[in-house]
Amino acid sequence: MADNLSNVSAVEIDPEGVFKYILVRVKAKGGADEYKDIVRGTKNAEFHSPRQREVLANWGSNECPFTEVSDAGYLSLSLSPGTFFLPRGCSPSHNLHMCFRLLGPSPLGCVGIAALNHIFEKIKPDLEKLGLECNCLGGGKIEHNSTEKKIRVFGLSTGFGKADHSVAVEKLKAVFTDYEITWSDDKK
Repeated sequence: MADNLSNVSAVEIDPEGVFKYILVRVKAKGGADEYKDIVRGTKNAEFHSPRQREVLANWGSNECPFTEVSDAGYLSLSLSPGTFFLPRGCSPSHNLHMCFRLLGPSPLGCVGIAALNHIFEKIKPDLEKLGLECNCLGGGKIEHNSTEKKIRVFGLSTGFGKADHSVAVEKLKAVFTDYEITWSDDKK
């Protein structure tokens, strides 16, 4: 299994742009203490799904299926087969990643978690086929400018929490040796 672990690339990110990333710890299934942290990031992990964008576009109109739940202090959005709850006072101007909570499966997905889960759910089966297991240590965003040879790591994942950006940067520096790579806790 150690050979399988060494065959997993430490970094796989898009060649350009701003996108979400996750920091993942990989180790042999049921195995020893040996592990490897890897960075994965892509623009394909959309910030909002098409259905989420539709709901946000219709926010506050008669098309938006929100109803108030007075005893819980939440607004609810019912989408078969799931229900979303938004704290009273949330609006499109708020960070909806912090507002949505999901009870049960839904075609809308959970706003903050959907994109990062997309990355994790994509790599997990491939790693499992190699006899490896993984868990997400957190996430954030990467701004990759290949023309200027700069990478900036920042932000956090509302679904997985903030990754240790210093670990992600060390992984990136090992691959992008001629780049200026920085990190911060800035959200933008």
